Amino acid sequence: VIVGASSGIGRSLALEYARQGATLLLCARRSDLLSQVSAECTRLSGHPTAAVTGDITERATQLSLRDAAAEFPHVDYLVLNAGAITVRPLTELWMTPDARSSADTVDEVLGRALAINTCAPILVAGLFLPLLAQSRGNVVVVASVASLVAAPTRSLYSAAKHAVEGYFSAFRMEVKHLGVDVTMVYPGTVDTT
Repeated sequence: VIVGASSGIGRSLALEYARQGATLLLCARRSDLLSQVSAECTRLSGHPTAAVTGDITERATQLSLRDAAAEFPHVDYLVLNAGAITVRPLTELWMTPDARSSADTVDEVLGRALAINTCAPILVAGLFLPLLAQSRGNVVVVASVASLVAAPTRSLYSAAKHAVEGYFSAFRMEVKHLGVDVTMVYPGTVDTT
């Protein structure tokens, strides 16, 4: 299962898994791109590729993905790759004449950064935990080097990625007895076209 499979790292992973003969369930927001990736994966693997289109921050999409995965004999890998970078200087966000407007803007930007980069992976992993425990599967979390090293203009993104890194480091310890493994991946800048 690959979340965020329509482009970039997720697309590349889907194609590589397909080349190795994997049966895939892909999820992404952009249906046109997801359809293209699904068709290419089916061609490469020789197996039908299932897809769930939707915003992974929405509970309906999370449940649809989990329910689709439950139709498979087992889930070997859950790749949590969906994410969005926020690149805005804090001074641009906070240094406006209207402090209330600044707070509203920061609230909106931070809310989205946390929803996609932190909350969605946490919730999806939790919903998949019974399936992963049954198959002794693996969770692969595509975090970011920003999880480990902060950088200017990436304060809100770094905060969200620090949170996901902290959560899954603890999650790894808590699910080990179930036979579930967790791998954290920390890519740097990636051309996601």
